[in-house]
Amino acid sequence: MKNLKELAEEIEKTTTLAAKELDDFPVAVRAGWGARLVQAKADLPLLRAEYRNLLLSSGIAIFVTGDAAKALEFAQLVRSSGEGVAVDAEALYKRLADAIDPTMSPARTWGVQQTHKLHLTLTEIMHEIGLPKVVAPPHNDSIVLPTHRNVQDYIRKIQLASDNGDLLRSYVQHLTVQDALKIGYTSSLTPVVVMNATASDTSALSLGFGKGAAQVTVGVDDVVDEAFMVKAFKDINKRLRAKKQ
Repeated sequence: MKNLKELAEEIEKTTTLAAKELDDFPVAVRAGWGARLVQAKADLPLLRAEYRNLLLSSGIAIFVTGDAAKALEFAQLVRSSGEGVAVDAEALYKRLADAIDPTMSPARTWGVQQTHKLHLTLTEIMHEIGLPKVVAPPHNDSIVLPTHRNVQDYIRKIQLASDNGDLLRSYVQHLTVQDALKIGYTSSLTPVVVMNATASDTSALSLGFGKGAAQVTVGVDDVVDEAFMVKAFKDINKRLRAKKQ
């Protein structure tokens, strides 16, 4: 069985090959390269799926709470040091709100146009992450949402009520794999720092990683440096070992 490093290297090589066209090669060798290009295009989704499954099975969700600015520092430190990846639990709802907010009328009332846009954007997202199309969640056409943040929070509420966080979990898993491939993450254990998760989000997202979940709280006066990160990871490992006993 291939490890993450082997899969990441193979994905990189196959991606490069799959992006080529026959016109990129001299006529004399096109026949031989044609079959290789077809095979690369067929292999790439399989390799990505294998990498995804292995990465998530070795993943542990680390929900970072406390001071927002310090929490972001911690997530960025973990990622920049190559010790893990970082994702935003609000990314799904931000994306949906960004698509829907410009369609709001001056009265800021959710209506048919917003429902239609929500359905279209959800369909786009599901196709992107490889999920079957779903019906837009139930909504209240008479609700007034004065700000972009109100729109985002309302979408979060109705989406969680409709699927108990299934879409959120799939989306965060998708972001995790994307980020891991982007930074070339290949370690056998995958810390996934999750920012901006509510209690409901935490319940849903904890189910998405093979090594479970943990929490790190960062205070406003904490110095977020390598020593802080190492201590946080050691504390998490102790808690994980204690759970197994």
